[in-house]
Amino acid sequence: MITESHPRLRRPFPDRAARVIALGCTLLALVQCVTGRPPASTESIAIVGVTVIDPSTSSPPAPDQTILVQNGEIYWVGPSGTVRYKAGTREIDGHGKFAIPGLWDAHVHFMNSGVTALSLFIANGVTSVREMGGYIDSTRAWQARMREGTLVGPRIVTPGPILESPSYLQNVVTRSQRDPRLAPRILPYRIGIRDAADAHRAIDSLRKLRVDFIKFRTTASPEAVYGILRYARRARLRVVIEPWEDPAWLQGAIAWVDGISLMKSAKNIDQAYEFIAFLQTPEVSAALAEGSSYNPVITGADALLSDVAKKNFQEAFPGDALKNLWPWPAEPTWYAEIRSQYADKFKAA
Repeated sequence: MITESHPRLRRPFPDRAARVIALGCTLLALVQCVTGRPPASTESIAIVGVTVIDPSTSSPPAPDQTILVQNGEIYWVGPSGTVRYKAGTREIDGHGKFAIPGLWDAHVHFMNSGVTALSLFIANGVTSVREMGGYIDSTRAWQARMREGTLVGPRIVTPGPILESPSYLQNVVTRSQRDPRLAPRILPYRIGIRDAADAHRAIDSLRKLRVDFIKFRTTASPEAVYGILRYARRARLRVVIEPWEDPAWLQGAIAWVDGISLMKSAKNIDQAYEFIAFLQTPEVSAALAEGSSYNPVITGADALLSDVAKKNFQEAFPGDALKNLWPWPAEPTWYAEIRSQYADKFKAA
């Protein structure tokens, strides 16, 4: 979300998110986020006079449009003078407001915000989210309430617990002696994976929980990596990888870069690069580090941390350790060749 706190970033719409109506949300969320009350499932609704923005085309915003909703689905969108609807249809004044497709947030966690975040997503036009690890029991309970119409929130896809290496989980326990907040925030939704047998048991249990995909971060060995991938494929579950520094990655089991992707047809390239520059400021890096308990990666961010976070940072990188880090470790010839083949295929796709 681009905020007003950074003056260099141009905001994509001329008013705040409260003026955005999300086209892609469910009927309940669509109408409740505009009117504050849930509709009957068979109710016909016309949002009249709204400006429609379709980012899948290069067309300019279409002003004075009417969106007709019937039986919980968007039935028709067109110029207000051309859309006809039956008497008794509830009208919502869309003049001065903007309708866009519902936005996706592809990386969220609810362990800190809980249920309070759900309505905020809708208020800001985010109608679908990918939870990247969390308490599956609470997520499923929220989804049931949203289906019943007693809770407003986005569609959620979730992996449930994150798969981690036992050494990472032990490190959390050790660090919790200095920062007691860590263990209760992290351990309840993690599963330790030591080898392929652990991967088999974990994925079988997650399949029974009907998770939407599998996520793993740290691993004990390449055997554990391949075990996760093998059994996830057998269970017909997609795998999302957020690798951390551990033996599997250093041995070349898989290559990964954390970054921001742009669609090939994106028109706001300058704004995107300004946003990337904003994310890489010391202030933002420090704020992200405080919120995630990870060490910041931007020069100067360590000076802006709290006393507890500074202590963790200094213990992780004592003395001149940062200056001795090598950003591109040596790699065997066989791995360099495979990586080049993958890069060529990726660029040609």
